[in-house]
This record gives sequence, C-alpha cells and structure tokens, in this order.
Amino acid sequence: MSTLEILTSLKEINTRYSVFEADQVLTHTQLNSIADYLSDQTRLSRVQLLGVGISTGLRVSLSNHQIAVTPGIGITTDGDLFHLGQAKIFDRFKGYDESKPKYAPFYVDDDTMMPVYELVDVGATDDTATDLSQFNAEIGQPLSNFVAVLLMESYLKDDDLCSGTDCDNLGQDYIDNSKVLLIEKTAISALQTDIATPHSAFEQLEDIISDRPVITPQTSTIQQIANAYRAANTAMLTQLNAQFAQLWQGGATFLQGIFAGDPTPGWQQRLATINANFNSTTEITGIQYYYDFLKDVSETYNQFRELLFGELTWLCPDPESFPKHLLLGNVFLSGDPDENRTPFYPSPLISQTAEGLKHAQFLAQKIEALLQSFMTPAQMAADNLDIRVTPSRSEEFPLEDRAIPYYYADISSHPIQRHWNYRLHQRRQDRHNYSYEAANRYQAQGAAANPLRAQLGKFSFFRIEGHLGKPATTALENIEAAIAANNLPFTVQAVMVGSDKTKIIPKKRFKYTDLHRFHYLLRQDVSHQLTEVKNFSQQFKNLVDTSVNNETNAATLKATATQKNNIILEKNNAIQSKLNLPYTAYAADSNWQVDLGDATRTAGEFKSTLSDVVKTDFNTPFDSLISHTPVKWISWLDSILQQKEDQETDQQLFTPFIAQHPAIEHFGGVSRGGTFVLVYDSNNVVVADFMVPYLIQNPVEEPVEEPPLSNPPVKPGFILDAGIKVTPSLGNFVTGYFSTNIEPVWDQKLNFQQDYFNVFENSVKLMSETVQQEYLNIFKDSVSITSDVIGVKEPRVKDLAFADDLLQQQVAEIDSKRAKIDLYKQRAKQSDLPDDVRETYTNRARNAEFELAQLITETTDYVALSGAEVSTGSDGFKALLKVSDGINGLTERDAIASANEGLSAINDRTNNAGLKLALGNLLNR
Repeated sequence: MSTLEILTSLKEINTRYSVFEADQVLTHTQLNSIADYLSDQTRLSRVQLLGVGISTGLRVSLSNHQIAVTPGIGITTDGDLFHLGQAKIFDRFKGYDESKPKYAPFYVDDDTMMPVYELVDVGATDDTATDLSQFNAEIGQPLSNFVAVLLMESYLKDDDLCSGTDCDNLGQDYIDNSKVLLIEKTAISALQTDIATPHSAFEQLEDIISDRPVITPQTSTIQQIANAYRAANTAMLTQLNAQFAQLWQGGATFLQGIFAGDPTPGWQQRLATINANFNSTTEITGIQYYYDFLKDVSETYNQFRELLFGELTWLCPDPESFPKHLLLGNVFLSGDPDENRTPFYPSPLISQTAEGLKHAQFLAQKIEALLQSFMTPAQMAADNLDIRVTPSRSEEFPLEDRAIPYYYADISSHPIQRHWNYRLHQRRQDRHNYSYEAANRYQAQGAAANPLRAQLGKFSFFRIEGHLGKPATTALENIEAAIAANNLPFTVQAVMVGSDKTKIIPKKRFKYTDLHRFHYLLRQDVSHQLTEVKNFSQQFKNLVDTSVNNETNAATLKATATQKNNIILEKNNAIQSKLNLPYTAYAADSNWQVDLGDATRTAGEFKSTLSDVVKTDFNTPFDSLISHTPVKWISWLDSILQQKEDQETDQQLFTPFIAQHPAIEHFGGVSRGGTFVLVYDSNNVVVADFMVPYLIQNPVEEPVEEPPLSNPPVKPGFILDAGIKVTPSLGNFVTGYFSTNIEPVWDQKLNFQQDYFNVFENSVKLMSETVQQEYLNIFKDSVSITSDVIGVKEPRVKDLAFADDLLQQQVAEIDSKRAKIDLYKQRAKQSDLPDDVRETYTNRARNAEFELAQLITETTDYVALSGAEVSTGSDGFKALLKVSDGINGLTERDAIASANEGLSAINDRTNNAGLKLALGNLLNR
C-alpha cells in the first residue's frame, strides 16, 4: 500500500500568515504560512464565491473502443480547479490500486480498496496499459457498467537527496495530478453526496391539485351546493397537510433564515381550526370563500414548489462532499445524460436562479400570512362590510398579480399586503396592491387608492365582495348601481335556490320583443274596430228612434235599441281602456275577453232582435266584430307570451338556470364581459355567488313607449255609417196594405177561400219583389198561419215560450248556466278578493263553461231526435237561438271545442235540412 495520501486543503483553513521584519531570519513555518493562507483563500474564493461541481463540458463518450472527454471546467469542494482546454482521448486502461496515493472514498475500509481503473491517453507510453477493446475480457464486465471519475491527486512528494549529515536538496514538492478513472456503477454511492438543495426539496414535494366542485342541474338545494364545496375542501386540505409534513425536511436549509423553526405544525393546526369552523354548520354561507382560501394557499404552495425546480444554489458547500473528484457520468450513454454526473452548484453570488429562491422564500412567508389573516364568515359578518367592486385578473395570472380578497384581515404581525406580491415588495410598493380594503387597511397609493377611476384595460376580472349574507334585493341594486356609475364591462343577475316562485325577486325589466309589438298592433286593431262598433251602434240606435214610430211595438223597439247601445258603449269603453294600456299594465289585467264576448253578443242581439225592421246591404261593424279574427290572435299571443314569461321566470330559479348556463362557476367575482350571479335563498338572503363567462343581456327597461296608432282611412264613411236601414216591419206593411187594398175587396167575395187567394195574389203583385215569394208561400200554407204572422211580434230571446215542456226545461238550464258563469266571472274580478278565492271562482266559471257546452249539445241533439221544425217561430228555431246564445257565452277554448265537436257530430247524422243549415251557420261563425 502506498505511503502517500491524497491531501485536502479546506479541511483546516489557515486564517493567519507571517509578516516579515527587516533582516529577519525566516523559518519554513513562516514561509509556508503565506503559501497555505494564499492557497486557502484562492480555494475559498472558488468554492464560496463561484460554486462547486462541473461548470461546463467534461462530457464522456465511448466510440470505437475509445473514451473521449470534452473540454470543460470543474471545481471540487476542496477548491481544486479542473481545466481541460481540449478534448482528451483514451484508448487504454490499467489498474489503479493501493500503490497509488490513498483517497478515502475509494476504500471500503482502511485496507480494502474498491476496483478502480485508470485511463491512458492515446499516444502515451505505458507498457502496463491494456487496450480498451480487451476491457470486457480482462475485467469480466463491459464498459457500459462503469462511470468515469475525474480525480485530482494532491500529495506531497519528498525528493530529498540527503545522505548522512549532508543534503543537496532540501524541501518537498506539492503535486496535483488530474486523472480520469473508471469505477463500477454499483460502487459509486461512496462518491455521491446527498446535497439538500432547493431542487431536491422540489423532488420530495408534490403538486397540489385544487379540486373543482361541479355544480349540475341536479344541484337544487343549498345543502347540495355546500356538500359539493365540502368535498373539494376536504380533498385540498388532505393534500396540504401531507405536503406541509414534508416541506421542512427538504427545505430547512434555505428556510432557516426566515423561520426560527419548523412552521408547518402550526400551519396544520391553523388549517384544522379553520376547517372545524366550516364543518360545524350545515349552512353554506362563506363556504365558497373557504374554498377560495384553500385554493389561494394551494396555489401559493405550488408556485413556491415550482420556483425550487432546477434551483441548485448551495450556500457554503461542505468541503467533505467531493473534495478531490467529480463524477463525469456513464461511459456508455443510454438514457439520462446527467445520470451519475456531478452537477454544478453555484454560489448565491453568481446563481442565475438565486432570485427565484428569494421569491420562494417570500412565498413561504406568504403561506404563513394567508393562514393567520383569513377571516371566517362570522368575522366578516361582524364587520358589516360594504359591497364593492375591485379590478383584478383572472386565474390565468399568478395569485400575487390579482387583487387581495376581502376575507384576509389586517393583522399587524402578518400584514397581508407586505406578503402578497413579490415584485411590489422588492420595490417597496406594498401599498400599490389592489384590495377590497386597500384604502382603509394600508393607505393604498397609486391607482389602488381609487381603482375604478383608473384605466381598467389591463384587468380581465373584477372581484365583487361584501354581498354575502345581505338581502338579495339590496345586493342586486348596489352592484347594478356600481356598474352604471363606473361603466363596468359586466352584468349581474340574481337566481333563487328552491322551487317557491312566489319568493323570486320581482323583475324590474322585461324583454320587449317583436311579439310584443305585434301584440300591440293587434290590440290597436281591435280597439279601432270597437270604436267603429260604438259609432255604428249609436247611429243605429238614433236611426231606430226616428224610424219605428209607425210600428205597433215602437216603444219596445226603441227601448231595446237604447239598452243594447248602452251595453255596447259600456263594454267597449271597458275593453278599450285595457287594450290601450302599455303591455306590462295590460298583462296585469288581461281579463277583457268576457266584456268582448258580452259586447259581441249584444251587437248580435241588437241586430237580430230588430230584424223585423232592419235591412242590411253589406257587412256592418257589428258583423265585422262578430267575425274579427285578431280577437282570437290576441288570446293566442297572450298564451304564447305568458309561456315565455313563465320560462323566463323559471330561469330565475337556480336549477333551470344551471341547465341553461352549464358554464357556471364560482370565482369570487366576474370576468370581463361575463355575468355575475347572486344566489339567494327563500328568505331573500345571498348565500353564494357564481359567474358565467358571457353576458346575459338585461331586458329592455319599462315602460316602453307605445304611441297610439291612427286608424287608416281605408273604409269610406258610408260603409261604416250606412250599412243598415230601418224599414217598416212586414206585419205593419201587410196590415196597412190589407186595410186599404184587400179588406174592401174581401168583403165583396162570395167564395171566401177561393176569392181570398185571388185577391191575395193580386195584392202580392203590388208588393215589392223582395217579399212576393215569401208571402205567397206563407199564404198558400194556411190562412191561420198568415194571420198569426201578421199579428204576433218576434219575441226576445230571453222571453221565448215553448210548446214542448221538455225543450222549455233544457233551454231554461242553458239560461241558468249562462247566468251562473257570468256571476262567477264578476266575483273573480272583484279587487278585494284573496288570490285563492279569486282562483276558486275562476275555476268554477271554467267548469261551468264545460257544463254549458254539454247542455248545448244535449239541447241540439233533442231537437234533432224529436224531428222538431226549425223554421222561423218554431220551437226548434227558438231552441237554436238559445243554443247560439249559449255558445256566445263560452270563452274557454276547450269548452268551445267541446261544443263544436258535439254540434258537428249531430250535423253529420241528422237528415233535417233546416237543422243542417242552422248547424252549418253555428259551426262556421
């Protein structure tokens, strides 16, 4: 075994050297102290100010049984400098055994050395070397099992030639020889040192995944929302505790300067305390912000860990780590080129990643500040916070570039603004952080002092805070006011958790669409039609007053005209007052169809009751009203618009809203161009908030201007005013004609019956062609019928009498049912009724209409089965008048359909031509 030992210099550092005086006799100790001091200082400068390890190059490769080492530089922990100015090629090897200077890491124990082989340069003379092509054969292992090691042999060599008492050469030589050696991979563990760098801490720690609570249309209660967040919180809390347990073990070397001891047990205890606060209640209030807090801590931890990656800065390297050697890597590269290779550990002075390490240390302190300053919901509620909007950035930016959330309190020992943003902190600009309480807590400076008055272009997100636990109506109004006052690029909407629609906040706005405009157009059309009806009714009434004085029942006709005209005027005014309202007012009271039905029926009765003295040349406004289609369209549009209104109301409930907007998610605010969603309970209290990343348009604000539409002058006045004439009734005409022309002739005839017909035929010739055929037929039937026609006036529909008692009873039931329907509807319109009572009357009126439809069918069927005549004046004719009157009383669509279905069936099976004609008129109107 060699008597030489490889020496290290920094194991003991010389801190002193001799200072000479004039004419001083120098000793070897004094001279050597200078050399040792200077050598140590040089080595210390390399190790402490530059770093240790392979700085660059010194890569190993194997090709054609030759090993090459590229140019490069490396420094050992003893301060030895390896400098290879050009590549070196080795083609041979030889044993490196105990005869060589002893290097402790090569020895298994004091006497046993591991197998080590020295590489010999190409062209070097060495008879003991063997060609590398024979390495496997000689050693029994391939070169691929070996690692190249660069060794600095530092030892003292004594070349003293002293003999006896005479010495010609005094002193020793300090020799540094660099050699490239081969050591088996399985044996290099003794040459590797586990160095606790920030990067090694990175490798020991794991990334934390922030679980995402998924809110689906099946999430319909507050408790379900809370459970979704509790599950995510539990998952994050478990990960945080696991990583905190590992953090100090790998990070103590670079965290000791900012923490007096391991802070992670305190962190874990603080997390447990906060978590207990949220698990002790079933309420959701604040649980979203607990989730945000855990996400903040997790994100800060992840950024802290990320900054440790590749961070090999080594403060004060241990001289014993690799004092005289550097591992150059595997001889045969088959994977990671840095495997079994000593990396370079820079000093903080030259490290390009040292700033990242400082940032990581700052973030470790930030974790402490986040944990200590987090406020629970009870603490926030006690502060009675205002609702504020703070410009911020979305989560694609680091947490420290966003605004400080309002749930972090101002704690003097851990002021959150001083631990929030590393860049601002380095510049001493902590007061420039945007925050909910920037102005109040830390006297914000710059744009942070009044953030909504500064440019907002760089902000992609807006924090909205202070609304939790407040009335939803108040929160909605305050946020809308902030949007309007500051021209903010988002909107807000409130939705309710639950199913009780009566608890929904009433909308202040509604969406005015083209359907509403078309609805208004139809209402104006009907309103103008009703104006024509009123004017025509009044003129018709005046015409009757002046034209029936010669009738035997003139007083009755005038009274009837006055009554019908008054009803038409009253009903039409009531209808028009509703039709001309703005849509929102109209929708609040759209029950005008009953009045319209009464007006239409009255118009028909007005004309039909006076049919004896009325002649119509063309359709009058009465006829147009009866057949006016837009009336039905308005009712249909009412149903369509109500359905759309119901759908919009449903969208104010949480579950339907999620189904319509699945992108909903909680972020504590809203992105630019998005919609902030307030979630409130049935008590009108805000319990949560979400956002969707797009704008949900606010509807047009009421009232909408609806100017009256003038009636175009497309109908000549005579069409509206002169469509009807009052003429003497047939009875009056015939009676007068008989007294002056027929009776004198009649008295002179002997054969009464034959002469009567002769005289009548002569008389008919003198009548107008309009009535000739009708009266010829009447008088040919019987004289008695003729006298009856002349002497009996047409009865009013309500005063009809029947020969058939059963038919009389059925008609009476129609009258009774119709009257009951009217009473129910009148009661339902009373303004002082409770909603449930009003609904009861409305339902009873609806049911009575279906019963009336059944009576209409039964009465008509009786007429058909009994074979009753339906000619004018017959029981069948009068019964059908009652049927028509009953149909006019129907307003329910399904009831009308039921009546029409029954009448159609009777029409299909009856053979009574008169009945078929009457039924056809009823079905086609």
